[in-house]
Order: sequence, then C-alpha cells, then structure tokens
Amino acid sequence: GVASLSGLLLSGRYLIEVLWSPGAGHLADRFSHIKFILIAMPLLCATMIFFSFQTHLFPGVLAAGVIFLTGTALRVALDAT
Repeated sequence: GVASLSGLLLSGRYLIEVLWSPGAGHLADRFSHIKFILIAMPLLCATMIFFSFQTHLFPGVLAAGVIFLTGTALRVALDAT
C-alpha cells in the first residue's frame, strides 16, 4: 500500500543521490556552477508545482523522480560554490 510506495520512493531518492551526484558534479564543473544552478532551479520549481496538482499515481511518481534528480543536482552544485 502507501507504506510500500513511500519506502520505494525514499530508497529511490537515496539511490539517485548516490548514483547521480558524481555525474551532476561533473556537469556542474564542466558547464559552470552558476549556469547549472540557473537551469536546475527553475526545473525543480516547475516540477514541484506540477507535483502539487497531481491526483494520479504515475505522474506523481515520475515528478518525484525528477524532483529527486534536480534536488541532488542543486545540492551538489551549491556545495561546490
């Protein structure tokens, strides 16, 4: 049920953080941290707005994945600046 989905989403978040952090750091180093932040921040905001209006499961789970990806990317880029 809901607890299983929450567990899967949380484990997915940490898996994304472990796997995506090095790639996000490489991209931020390659294309400038500021540019990377200026791309990731609006994407994160737009996805959070999209997520807040979801009533169906599948688009909400996809939006959560994008939120996790962009959140990790922002965390890495902001830590490096």
